[in-house]
Amino acid sequence: MPRGGLPLLVALAVGWGSFWPFMKIALAEMPILTFRAICGEVGGVALLLIALIAGQSLAVPRGDRLRLLLLSIFGTTGWLCFSALGVSILGSGRAVLIAYTMPLWAFLLGIWFLGERPSARRWFGLALGLGGIATMVGQDLDFRALPPTGVLAMLGAALSWALGSVVFKYKPWGTAQLALVGWQTVIGGLPICVAALLIDRGDWLPLSGVVTFALAYNVVIGIVFGVWAWFRVVDMLPISVASLGVLMVPVIGLASSSIIAGERFGWPEYLALGLIVFGLTTVLPLPRLPWQRKEMPGKLPPGQAGG
Repeated sequence: MPRGGLPLLVALAVGWGSFWPFMKIALAEMPILTFRAICGEVGGVALLLIALIAGQSLAVPRGDRLRLLLLSIFGTTGWLCFSALGVSILGSGRAVLIAYTMPLWAFLLGIWFLGERPSARRWFGLALGLGGIATMVGQDLDFRALPPTGVLAMLGAALSWALGSVVFKYKPWGTAQLALVGWQTVIGGLPICVAALLIDRGDWLPLSGVVTFALAYNVVIGIVFGVWAWFRVVDMLPISVASLGVLMVPVIGLASSSIIAGERFGWPEYLALGLIVFGLTTVLPLPRLPWQRKEMPGKLPPGQAGG
């Protein structure tokens, strides 16, 4: 595993987990589609500007263009549209829990399209992580009583996210990475802008200071940092490992909601946290302690170990 892969994965989980209560605050005053459109387009333009400042070219080679379109459709348009519909029908709490079935789809798609061969240890980690999500879901939800349109929308969002990750990972890109995720976010956000202009009203203006901060937090952390970090992690790690890492997000989201929004959680969430953390420790290699770093006889060089 590349040296920076695990710390970046943890930072991503904390960032994505912490912005959910701010999303809830923003959506108290803003229509969902307008909120998503602003996050996508402002975040995408910011990523392109950062790419320019970093000296990266914004050019997209001809061979990347069709795949960039697919990445934009699945990774941005599909995720934002389906998740917006799901949140509007189910509410954010129920929608988020269903959305984080994504690791299952990414795990399976990685086997099918990318030829990854996860070890039994990673299958076990996936089962534990999804068991943690199921623990949170099972205490509060009766899926038979949920509107099927909302459930299908959130499953569509999770599948879109997973497909976008597989498209990104399928083969190397000729486009610089920051430019790639910037274009993906801008292109994928355009249909959301059109939908917002057609459906949403403008009577939500002006925004309060708290909501303005919440919107900015979602753009900076949820889009600019989050989108870049996710595709950086997918580039650095096997998709089976990267997708398992985001199982931390719902638990961090619950904790941040408790701290920021005053929401409470009990033993099911603590049990879920234990299952998810234990599942992650089975698939993510932990840093070795100083006295463990001495090379052992017969040890394979870095990058050649199985797992």
